[in-house]
Amino acid sequence: MLGRVLDALDASPHWANTIVVIWSDHGYHHGEKGDWGKHTLWERTSNVPFIWAGPAVASNQRIDTTVSLIDMYPTFLELCGLAEDDGLEGTSLASILKRPESAQDRDVFLPYLEPNSFAVINQEWRYIQYSDGSEELYDVQKDPNEWYNLASETKYHGVKKTLANSAPTHHAPAGIDKPKLKLVIRGQDFDWKEK
Repeated sequence: MLGRVLDALDASPHWANTIVVIWSDHGYHHGEKGDWGKHTLWERTSNVPFIWAGPAVASNQRIDTTVSLIDMYPTFLELCGLAEDDGLEGTSLASILKRPESAQDRDVFLPYLEPNSFAVINQEWRYIQYSDGSEELYDVQKDPNEWYNLASETKYHGVKKTLANSAPTHHAPAGIDKPKLKLVIRGQDFDWKEK
């Protein structure tokens, strides 16, 4: 169905000023590593579809590099010719969408539900640090299913340190737990308030 939508858009007068993005907010475990659900820092839950189409996007290209969903807004700003926002944490993907051969891999930070727990990933490694200080390190080229945790092996100390150093040193405070909030609806508007 996506092809039909894109073909119809291409045949319309709106192709030249329309950007189409298809993504998901998370992946999902179906029993892999004994987990059912979406709340882990492993590959299965952080790898999502991320498909772009439009006038400034190379057609029929696959870009094999690590990106983040927070890259979407800076990318829209650049593709739409809007003013830059210096406070954004994401990186514009506009140049690699236009010229996929220019893509370079980078470390991407993934926060987690537990405070001070996170992953740092790239095309070679996934480093996970939990709030209790425990760590996981996976060579995702040799071990794409992340079965073998290399974090305790001395020879990978430098890899762990490099990846850990690319994560923020201070994390935002945790938000208020949803059970402690109530939804307040005012006509077409709503807000969350503490109970």
